[in-house]
Amino acid sequence: MLWRITLTALLAALFLGCSTRGNPTYSKRAKQSHQSASIPHQEHKRESSHAKKISQSSVTKKLMVEYKKWNRSDYEYGGTDMRGVDCSSLVQNIYEDAFGISIPRSTKEQAVYGRRVGKNELRDGDLIFFKTGYNERHVGILVNGDQFIHASTSSGVIISKLDNPYWKMRYWQARRVLP
Repeated sequence: MLWRITLTALLAALFLGCSTRGNPTYSKRAKQSHQSASIPHQEHKRESSHAKKISQSSVTKKLMVEYKKWNRSDYEYGGTDMRGVDCSSLVQNIYEDAFGISIPRSTKEQAVYGRRVGKNELRDGDLIFFKTGYNERHVGILVNGDQFIHASTSSGVIISKLDNPYWKMRYWQARRVLP
């Protein structure tokens, strides 16, 4: 029994992408976005409702272009660039570069941004959130219908399957930012 607990703890430590603990170091882009994140939640909804609708095939293509740029970048808690990035900064950077949309910097802020969607409503570009510890959260971006792009502590920027037992067990919610 003890070996199961130890193995579970080790696996959790390997797969944790980022969390809400502490304040990560901010890049210039992150600082600008963080400042815009102080706009009340309702205003964020209005901004995105006026945005031009993007086709799902276009969303998927743009996400894959971004993934190819970031693929295998190292994970670094508080990191904001390709030398080292955490999950929320990766999501923030991809949204800015692929769609020209500024979203908040932290996982905690991203988890209330946009509108919540059910697991049966998911589409590419949705933010996917996981509870990876008591107060720790992880975020990625849905792509190819059943996968997500994220920054993993063990492997850097990768694509994982939503139905992977580790992630399936920890799925928390999804948010839609794209129109």
